[in-house]
Amino acid sequence: MEFLEAHPGDIIHTPPGEAHWHGAAPGQFMTHFALWENPGPDAGPESSWFEHVADDEYSGPRRSTRR
Repeated sequence: MEFLEAHPGDIIHTPPGEAHWHGAAPGQFMTHFALWENPGPDAGPESSWFEHVADDEYSGPRRSTRR
């Protein structure tokens, strides 16, 4: 699992079908704001829910969006 460390104002693009999660680092908070188009009634489910990310996984290596 790869962690991407996002910062205020960052835009993160997640392609359709890519497994991903949203969360905050320990002792931090986050706000998730998402926009998407309604794919129509025959498109199938909009979301698939995966396993919970355990507390010990939060301490994994991160890749920062800062350059």
